[in-house]
Amino acid sequence: MLDRLTPYILFLLASALFIMFGGIAQSIFPLQIGLIIAEVACMLGFALFMQRSWREPKPMRWPSWRRAGGPLWLLGVIFAAGAVFGLFANLLGALVTNLVPGFPELALEYARNVKKLLEPDSTALAIAGAVSVSIFAPLCEEALFRGTLLPMQRENEPLFVALMLNGVIFALIHLNPIAMLPLFILGMILASLTARSNSIWPAIACHAGINTCNGVIIPAIMRYQGVDVTANPPLSQILPALAVFTLLAALTLRGLFKLLDRFEPTHPELA
Repeated sequence: MLDRLTPYILFLLASALFIMFGGIAQSIFPLQIGLIIAEVACMLGFALFMQRSWREPKPMRWPSWRRAGGPLWLLGVIFAAGAVFGLFANLLGALVTNLVPGFPELALEYARNVKKLLEPDSTALAIAGAVSVSIFAPLCEEALFRGTLLPMQRENEPLFVALMLNGVIFALIHLNPIAMLPLFILGMILASLTARSNSIWPAIACHAGINTCNGVIIPAIMRYQGVDVTANPPLSQILPALAVFTLLAALTLRGLFKLLDRFEPTHPELA
């Protein structure tokens, strides 16, 4: 029983450390720098500690992408696929925001916080914010969730249950009720890519594509076009776009599975 609870106990510990240490770091340093420090110390650092110190159940080693059998260009394809998943998640979050009472106000506050992170007065801090979102968050979060916690979950749960539970804890750590459903689905996608490839590098590349698209590229385009980044589109625009991107995301994931199977022996659980 304790073995089954181990990844969730570790998740709670890592989350508490991230919240407390992140708050301290952001009170000392600018928001962007404090976030990077908290991600590296409390997610990547915690995951590396577990890799070296834990014995039962033992986390997976993080094999290199070369060892996993994939070419570098495939990581580029997966990064681009992340943009599709990111747009799908954005539209799903917009739908949830429109349907749930009180969520529009929460969404507005969240958008303001993101704007503060990515659009500070200082160019250097703006670059640091983009680097935090596009590089450090994918690397640190994947090291913890897919490189350390997912293997423990797979030791004690059927594969699909492990993927679902990994998606749940990935959504919970973001403390964003509006994005809970999209983040749950994204967490499952990232966990599936890890299980399929036996490497966390596809998940890192996909996560980087999601964050770069949603956190850097789309806001920059909207600012250039003079669109209010805090505005939520109406249902008449969301529903048809969501239908298209749901299908596109499903086809993209299926295509990634086929590509990964060309360079890595098929995992029967996901075939």
